Amino acid sequence: CTEVNLPLARQRNENEMRAVRRHWNELGHICGDLNRFRPVYSAKDFLDVICVLVNPNLKIDETLWNCGLIKIPLVTKSFIEIKNLYSELRPNIIQYCSDETFNEAKEEENIKLAVQILEKKPNLNAVREYARRGCPTSLRGKLWSSMLEVDLSNWHITYFNYLKQNVIDYDLLVDSLYFKVL
Repeated sequence: CTEVNLPLARQRNENEMRAVRRHWNELGHICGDLNRFRPVYSAKDFLDVICVLVNPNLKIDETLWNCGLIKIPLVTKSFIEIKNLYSELRPNIIQYCSDETFNEAKEEENIKLAVQILEKKPNLNAVREYARRGCPTSLRGKLWSSMLEVDLSNWHITYFNYLKQNVIDYDLLVDSLYFKVL
């Protein structure tokens, strides 16, 4: 902190608070000048560390060992396994809002179906099956809450608003470091 002459935490002024409130949904994408912060590791240091990693439990095929810099094998599924795993994403199955033929009538029908699923005592499997085809933006939060079996009480909402107000009120040095890493 003393090196870059910045406090660990400081209270924002009124203009900064208004700007944070105005751009609340975009905070993860907005960052100031981060040139004063130097990373703990440079990109080259990170690459050097990755290059020397070796899995001791792996039988090594000597013919392939000298190929490339990174010696950690990645276990991946075959094309057939991936195709079977994501079979519901086939082009002949309509996904919500991803097809050019998806018009307003279909959207209204899709929203009505989602409301029907949510109004009944939500069956976890029914909600998941519905969500596989895509969720309307307006009901996405309720559908995810139902899928994850999360029930938000007034206490949760009050606590979230308390935390949100603290983010608006205070500027932390740690926030800038997160931006620098990402």
